[in-house]
Amino acid sequence: VTALSPESHRALVSSFRASAAWDRAARAVSWMTAAGDAATAAGLPALLRMCEERGSWEVTASVAAAIVNAPAAPKEVEGLTGKQRRAQRFRQRNSVSLEDDIPRAYDTYVRACCAGGQWHAAAAGLAALLQDMRVDAVHPATSERVMRATATRAPWDATLSVLRAAQAQEPRVVLDVASYTAAVRAVAGAPEDIGEHRWRTVLGLVEGVHDRGFTVGSSLAISAVHAAAHSRLWERALPLASTVTPVTWRAPDGKQALEQLLHAAPEGQRAVVAEALQRSRASAKHHDKTPGNRR
Repeated sequence: VTALSPESHRALVSSFRASAAWDRAARAVSWMTAAGDAATAAGLPALLRMCEERGSWEVTASVAAAIVNAPAAPKEVEGLTGKQRRAQRFRQRNSVSLEDDIPRAYDTYVRACCAGGQWHAAAAGLAALLQDMRVDAVHPATSERVMRATATRAPWDATLSVLRAAQAQEPRVVLDVASYTAAVRAVAGAPEDIGEHRWRTVLGLVEGVHDRGFTVGSSLAISAVHAAAHSRLWERALPLASTVTPVTWRAPDGKQALEQLLHAAPEGQRAVVAEALQRSRASAKHHDKTPGNRR
């Protein structure tokens, strides 16, 4: 095994992957470990794909972590003696750079941890990715996936922490509507009741979606209306109400949101709120009937 080149090691694992010989591929990588870093690195990308296909999240996460932490290929050093230059060329010839595989390895690690219900590990993997400058851009699906995982298994503020960490790395990290929707659902759907602060957080998240120029769908707008009612900030719900479709207003959740908002408004302002909501509903109905907006 030690006599094989890195390219041969890569081809060996790829051939085992092609024939679905999982155990033989794992043994081959074990041999490569004995042969040195370059040989090990050569087989890891193919083994990672094989792990994904097999659906073993623990092994997948382990292989992905190995790719991320693999030693970097040696760089050119000036001012060496002839003997040192020959040694340097030998190391470069027998090294394998995995830099191009690192973004995919991070994403695969996060997906594997989420699939295994390990939200702590998924969040830690995303945190490492956000700090790793070897990755030029982070796909929105990666942070969204972690937020969905924390939403189902962790306190709601853990999901919010993931969102804040991703926001701190913009524009390198791209956040889309799905990312904010995952955060809103985590905070609004949390089983524990912590009072107004949580609802103010939901309202702020939905307003952030609107301020960024994204379309606020009916589901997010209804969440904002609920939040505005619970936090007694009913005025802030009115600009978002026009994005709610008539069908959603007629649904039980929409009717409940309307009742809560009217109840939250001061008695002397309820007629004004009702009129504003009526205009918003009429605007939404007209938009829904506009050619190109029909579904």
